[in-house]
Amino acid sequence: NQGRKERRARDSQATDPTARLHKLRPFGTYANQSVTDVVLDLVARYMPWVTTEYVQTGLTRVSLVLDGNADMRTVFSRLAQALGEGELVVALAAVEFVAAGAAEQ
Repeated sequence: NQGRKERRARDSQATDPTARLHKLRPFGTYANQSVTDVVLDLVARYMPWVTTEYVQTGLTRVSLVLDGNADMRTVFSRLAQALGEGELVVALAAVEFVAAGAAEQ
């Protein structure tokens, strides 16, 4: 065993947030608001356990009417599409919206 690190097994649990996002059906009207503001509002109203620390400011402006038919994952995908080449990352406890090229700056 000399020179080898001891490996220990630990109990851990990770939860995929996708199922939870499918259950959330947001309502709201957003007229010419930045994707930043829409995401911050949706997270505050429907997902208070999620951090918005990594939501980029000053993202593209959108107009959007949410009538409860689309789940949150679909809404976030639509917002990500509005960013053009932007990306949406939904992690265990974070929602991240980043415009294309922002990571390189």
